[in-house]
Amino acid sequence: MSLDVFFKPASVAVVGASRRPGTFGHEILRNLRSTYKGRLYAVNPRYNDVLGVRSYPSLSSLPEAPELVVVAVRAEAAVDVVDEAGRVGARGVIVVSGGFAETGPQGERLEGELAGAARRYGVRLVGPNCIGVYDPVSGVDTFFLPRERMPRPPRGYVSLVSQSGAFLTTLMEWASMEGLGVYRAINIGNKADVDEADVISYYTGDDATRAIGVYIEGVKPGAGPRLLEAIQGARRAGKHVVILKGGRTGAGGRATMSHTASLAGDYRVFKDLVEEAGAVMVEDPVHLIDSLKILGMQGHRSPGSGKVLVVTNAGGPGVIAADSLEAEGLQVPPPPRDVAERLRRVLPPIAALGNPVDLTGGASNRDYEIVLKEALDSYDMVLIVAPLQPATVDKGLAWIIAERLHEARKPGATVTLGGSEGAEAAAILESLGVPAYPFPHRAARALASLYKSNQPRCADGGGRELPSRVKEMLDSQPPGKVLDSEALLIVEALGIPVARWCLARSPGEAARCYERLGVGRVAVKAVGRGIIHKTDVGGVMLGVGSPGEAARSYRVLESRLAGSMEGALVQEMVPSGVEAIVGARRDRGFGPIALVGLGGVLVEVLRDYRITRAPTNMCRALQAVKGLRARRLLEGYRGLANSVEDLAGILARASLLALHPRVEELDLNPVILTRQGPVVVDARIILG
Repeated sequence: MSLDVFFKPASVAVVGASRRPGTFGHEILRNLRSTYKGRLYAVNPRYNDVLGVRSYPSLSSLPEAPELVVVAVRAEAAVDVVDEAGRVGARGVIVVSGGFAETGPQGERLEGELAGAARRYGVRLVGPNCIGVYDPVSGVDTFFLPRERMPRPPRGYVSLVSQSGAFLTTLMEWASMEGLGVYRAINIGNKADVDEADVISYYTGDDATRAIGVYIEGVKPGAGPRLLEAIQGARRAGKHVVILKGGRTGAGGRATMSHTASLAGDYRVFKDLVEEAGAVMVEDPVHLIDSLKILGMQGHRSPGSGKVLVVTNAGGPGVIAADSLEAEGLQVPPPPRDVAERLRRVLPPIAALGNPVDLTGGASNRDYEIVLKEALDSYDMVLIVAPLQPATVDKGLAWIIAERLHEARKPGATVTLGGSEGAEAAAILESLGVPAYPFPHRAARALASLYKSNQPRCADGGGRELPSRVKEMLDSQPPGKVLDSEALLIVEALGIPVARWCLARSPGEAARCYERLGVGRVAVKAVGRGIIHKTDVGGVMLGVGSPGEAARSYRVLESRLAGSMEGALVQEMVPSGVEAIVGARRDRGFGPIALVGLGGVLVEVLRDYRITRAPTNMCRALQAVKGLRARRLLEGYRGLANSVEDLAGILARASLLALHPRVEELDLNPVILTRQGPVVVDARIILG
C-alpha cells in the first residue's frame, strides 16, 4: 500500500484528542485544525467537540471510515485502537504513544500486538513512539510541538525521514533558520511497520523531492538489503540520499537501545554498504544540513572529475577553503597557463593567480566576474569566498555568481561575509539556487557531498553460483571451525591460489612433508578445530630448513598445544610482499558481506578495510580495494603491478562462499601479494 495515506489522506481522525493544552492529543489536533485541508475528526468519549472539531466516542461512530488515524492514548489502549481502526476500514495509523519496545520486554510484547493488529487488517503503521508526519502541501502536521515554539521550514526540495522524533524537530528548526526548504518529513520511531526503506522508496516517486535526508540509529535484523535497494532506486531516479547514523560507538549504541529500541549495528558495515549503494554518509547534523542544501539546489549539475576553482578577495579564508577541499578528496589545481595569462592581462597586478585566485582586498564585483568568465570553463566546480566588507564589493556580486553558474551549468558554493550586506548577498544567492555557507570548510564539505553522490556505481552481479564441488565440501563438514587443511582445499576449489602445503599427523609425517614440498624453508603450523589464532598460542614455527627440523618443530608444537592439536601444516615460505586480508561473514542487519583490507597481525590495529555485499562482482570488488588507504602499496609498489586486480579477484571469488547458508565466517589472512602473484597462506572457515 502506498504511503500516500500518511502524506495526503482524504480524512484524519485523532484518537485521544484533548481540550487540555500541552497534551499530545490537544497539540496534534490544534496543528491539524490550522493546516489540514481534508476532513478532520476528534475521537474522545468525554467531549462533544475539541477546539471546535466535533468529537465522537469511538472510531466506529464516525460518519465515515477515516483514511488516517492518529493515536495519542496510553500504550495499553493503543492496541485496541489500532484493531478498531482496521475493523472500520482505516488505511493508515500513526501511533504517537510511547511505552512500547523502547521500555523493555513488556513494551516489546505490546508492540508485537500492535503490529499484529495492523497486519491483520492490512493497515500501514507509522511508529509507535513517534511524532508522525509533516506535509505542507496537504497540511498534515501531527507534530505535537506548537508552531510558535518549533517553526516549520519553508517548502522546498528536501524530504526527511528520521528514526528519532526529537532529532527531526531539531533538524526542521535548523532547516528553518538556514533557509533550507523541506517538502515532506516523517518520524518512524520504533519502526514496527514502516521503516526507512519504505519512506525512501516513497520519496523516490516525489517529483518535488530532489534530496532525501535520513537519520537512522540501527537496522533491524534482515532489513538491510531493502534499505540498500531503496537507496539504489533513489539514485537511479536522480534523487540524492544523505544519511547520518547514530549509535556508531559503544556509548551511542547503548543510548540507542534505550531510546528507540533499535539494534545498533556495526558502523563500518553500515557506512560502507550504504555508500556502495549510492548514499552519502555525513558525520554530524551540520554536515547533513549543508549537504542537503547543495544537493537540493544543485544536485542536477555534474561535478565532473572534482576539480574546484577557488576565488576570493581574502587570502586566509581562501587557503582554508583550498585545504578543506583537498582534505575531502577534491582537486584544487592551478589554472592552465593560457587562462593564467589572460587573467594577468585584465586583473590588477597584485592579484595572486594560483588556486585560490586571490583578488586581494581591493577587488571589485567586476574582478570576480572576470575570473568566473575566463577560468570557470577549466574547472568542474567553484567555491567563492567573498567577504563583502570592502566598499568595492557589494551584494550585486550575488547576481553575477548565479548568472555565471547558470550559464556554465556548473555547481558552486559560496561563503559571504560582511554583516547585513553579506547576509543579503547570501539570501539572493540561495533564492537563485546557489547555496551559501558561513565558513569555507562547510562549503568545501558540501561540494564533496555533491561529488560523492554523483560518482558512478557498480551494477549488482547476477548469475554467479557457488561451485557444486565447493558446496559438497561444505555440506560434509560438521559445525564449528573447519580444520585448516580442509579450509585450504575449499579455497583452492574456488580457484584461489594457496601456498603449497602438506598435512602431517606425526613428527615423521612432518619430515616427509618437508621432503615432498622440496623447498628450502617451510613453516610448520599447528592444526586444530579449537585453535583460532595460531600466533596467539605459539602455534607457528617459521624458517624450518630440514626434515629433522620439521619433525622437531612438530614435537615442540605438540608439547605446547597438548590436547588441542590435531596435526600440523607444513607449508612453503612465501616471498615477502604486501599482506592483505579477505573475509566474509553474515551481518545481522544486512546478511552476507565480504571484507578486504590490509592484513597480517596488524589488521585489528590499523583497521584499514572496506566492506561490500556478498557475493560481490569484479566492479564492486575493485571499488572496495581502491577505497583502502593502503591502495598505494598495491598500485605498482616494488613491482606489484597487478596487485589491485589480483586482490579484487580473490575478493570476488571468496565472497561466493557467503552464498552457502552455513558459512558464518571466512578469513583469508594473510593473502600475500608478491611479484609472482597473490598467495593465500591461512584460511579459517566457521560453519553454523
